[in-house]
Amino acid sequence: MKKLYLVLFVLVAGIGITGLLMKLKRPSSAPVVREKFRDGDLIFQTSASRQSLAIQLATHSPYSHCGLLFQQEGEWWVYEAVQPVGICPLSDWIRRGKEGRYVVKRLKNT
Repeated sequence: MKKLYLVLFVLVAGIGITGLLMKLKRPSSAPVVREKFRDGDLIFQTSASRQSLAIQLATHSPYSHCGLLFQQEGEWWVYEAVQPVGICPLSDWIRRGKEGRYVVKRLKNT
């Protein structure tokens, strides 16, 4: 009986330690440098949705989701094509992406 408890303890402890290590190794999301954004900038990310891989394969892109940045009353928002097209705060949009990573692009000569 003591062996069973020892095995269970080691198993639970191992799972806990693994979870802690995964959390420590996970890269923190980069800080959002809002002062460099401009209205109309395009923002890209890899979505955590189920269709993300299919979109990446079809488009030959590392990204599967994009939006359009705009500022309203001092806060940054993202227009995005979800069902239906809508807006969301930039911080929420970033959080929904894979590992909080995103890329902002701007058209030349705008």
